[in-house]
Amino acid sequence: MKRFKILCTLLLVSFLVAVFQDTVMSFVEGFHMGYGIASFEIDNDLESEHFTSLKLTPKTDAIALNEDNVKDGAPLSLIPSEASLVTFHMKDTHEKTTGEVLISIISGLLNLGILICFFYVLVVFIKIILSFRRSEVFEEVTIKRINIIGIGFLVLGAMSTVWQGLTVYMARQAIELADYTISYSKIIDWDDFVMGLVILLMNEILRIATGYKKEQDLII
Repeated sequence: MKRFKILCTLLLVSFLVAVFQDTVMSFVEGFHMGYGIASFEIDNDLESEHFTSLKLTPKTDAIALNEDNVKDGAPLSLIPSEASLVTFHMKDTHEKTTGEVLISIISGLLNLGILICFFYVLVVFIKIILSFRRSEVFEEVTIKRINIIGIGFLVLGAMSTVWQGLTVYMARQAIELADYTISYSKIIDWDDFVMGLVILLMNEILRIATGYKKEQDLII
């Protein structure tokens, strides 16, 4: 049991570090990028639209020497597979259509939903680990919480997929690149879907084990 508690502690610490890296650091980086865009808008009297983490596919197999290796000065070819794009236009010259406004609202609501769902899953996860440390592995409430975690990851995957799909759609409506295509190829959030299904499978195994344990307790 001591080893089990140590593993639970390590899992909790690892999860919190991963959350800090993926969420807090992403927020800080996004804040700096947004601040830079806003400063550029103010200095040049412009308005902007930005699209983050878009997957790019080269339109041609031709390779161009478009960068330099600072270490030795040798030219090299830089072929991005992911990029954030920002478009600028003069103020009051671009009016959004009803469809664009609707998509922007839906995208904003999905962002909010993803944020709320993520932090809810985080709170439930911490409760589960604390229950494990108290040796409450086979308690009914623990099984229900694990089930919530699994469903939460599936919901996160679904919302993230729809949000990314809308982002790519809006970007393709506003931008066409000469050498790259903004791709739909990786909009599905397989990581969250697989994680959710694995958690639900493990939870089902735990539920069955809990039933056997109760039967044994009754026999004893």
